[in-house]
Amino acid sequence: MEPDDRLRTSQLPMEFNVPDVPAFHFLLSTAARYPKNVAFVYHGTLITYEEWERLSRKFAANLFNWIKKGDRVAIYMPNCPQFAIAYMAILMVGGIFVSCNPMLTPYELDHQLRDSCAEVIVTSEDLLGKIRLCQSFSSLKHIIVARPYQECSPPLTASELTTMTMDKNSCSFLEMVRGEDDFIPAEISARDAAHIMYTGGTTGLPKGAIHTHHNIVASILSAVVMTTGQMPERDEQGYWRIKNDPQDLTPEWEYPFRVGREKALIMSPWTHVMGLIHYLHQPTALAVKMFLLDHFDAEEFLRHIEEWDITWAGGSPTIIAYLINHPKFQGTDISSLKVYTTGGSSLPEEHYYRLKEKIQGVIVEGYGLTESVPAACRTPYNRSGKMKIGSVGKAWPNMEVKIVDKNGKEVPAGQVGELVIKGPQVSSGYLNQPKETKNAFRDGWLFTGDIARMDEEGDIFIVDRKKEMIIYKSYNVYPRELEEIMYQHPAVKECAIVGKKDINTGEIPIAFISCKTKETNLEEIKSFVNERVAPYKKIREIYQMESLPLSGSGKILKRELIKYLDS
Repeated sequence: MEPDDRLRTSQLPMEFNVPDVPAFHFLLSTAARYPKNVAFVYHGTLITYEEWERLSRKFAANLFNWIKKGDRVAIYMPNCPQFAIAYMAILMVGGIFVSCNPMLTPYELDHQLRDSCAEVIVTSEDLLGKIRLCQSFSSLKHIIVARPYQECSPPLTASELTTMTMDKNSCSFLEMVRGEDDFIPAEISARDAAHIMYTGGTTGLPKGAIHTHHNIVASILSAVVMTTGQMPERDEQGYWRIKNDPQDLTPEWEYPFRVGREKALIMSPWTHVMGLIHYLHQPTALAVKMFLLDHFDAEEFLRHIEEWDITWAGGSPTIIAYLINHPKFQGTDISSLKVYTTGGSSLPEEHYYRLKEKIQGVIVEGYGLTESVPAACRTPYNRSGKMKIGSVGKAWPNMEVKIVDKNGKEVPAGQVGELVIKGPQVSSGYLNQPKETKNAFRDGWLFTGDIARMDEEGDIFIVDRKKEMIIYKSYNVYPRELEEIMYQHPAVKECAIVGKKDINTGEIPIAFISCKTKETNLEEIKSFVNERVAPYKKIREIYQMESLPLSGSGKILKRELIKYLDS
């Protein structure tokens, strides 16, 4: 490490005061400082930061006729410019955004609409049928319907607008962005709620974690510090100002992100906390040009990185597995990538190195939760930072982390226990769930339910989910350990280990895999793992699937595999 790099790294502010500003303030700042920079590229349409702010103010002015501060507005649609416009407008009015993943069934959507008491929903035309099937449909006072492709493919004629079949309480998205763009945002306190974001968990109905503007701003500022090596300042007008270090403008950059110059491939859904904070808010703060994808296709993903010279992309370890195993991977030039961010599950060492040798930059692995908005730990973004394979890094700025035993007492370095976290990003609790809130949030600490260990240097290693831990004859079996071994087998593409109830032993480890070829010897794969572990950890059964079920953020849905076993 060069002396100046050591100095920059040591001077990173790991503690700082979080100002009392609303979450949408980063859009206002970027629109003022970089008005002509492109914010979104979507199906050939370009929308600048100036246009995004203007359209958001128009939407807010119309929304203000229907809702007051503190009212809940749901968004139920995939990533598109209309989502971003509606989202910022909700915050400007003082409303609370309710996230509804577009993959939700009517039953799941109904639960979230009822639980949040949302009376307004923004959706896309193709999802309107699902909303009509919800029991809470009659309780919705307003439905705003967008046509993402058509509205972003000019020219859009007036006659085309009239073809939409609208309910009596519905209006088109285009009606919401007509009128004046001089709406003055509501007075927002940092402690005001901004989001209700639902976290699935492994059992029961999803719980709505409450995020304040303070939580979000703290998270964005930490992300900017860690990716630029700079602490944002505010100018005389109150707008954020982030300087580019001269070294980072050269090929010998130390920190990867330069304000107003990066290009990101956005696939992580904005209805997920990781997508919303790190793939909408963070790019906005840095005036990034965002290329929006509707869905994941490995070949298209690789091609877009090459064609558009993408510098920032991300996705779960499962997405990485699809990329490196695709026939076009070796022949596609993705060296423009300065950062690939991942998390949510273990990244196999082999997959890390196969991707690393193809890009010029860093692979960043992290840990976070919906309740921590979201990042709690991250491996270094800077080139000379120390990367430990298998670690999710050290605590994020302003965050405290520790490992505790079942009594809540901190354990020594190297010992396994529950990971607990504390800091300004941590949610205040769950909506309508006082018992769950009391269990998870204790004396300012969030008890994550994740089993981890911390080494002598403060790096965190996730061992497994507490709720996913398998108990075999009173022995603790951690699925993540078995998965990491299984990923070392050359035939395995995806894998997941879950527990199956057993009358004699309590639970037994069961493996689900998808393979790179159809001609696969499952017993040989099972033996490959079992030869490397203690007898009580051995996999008892193995099932092959064409592909494992994935969430919208690319994580393997173990609860669906458990349902399969139960059936």
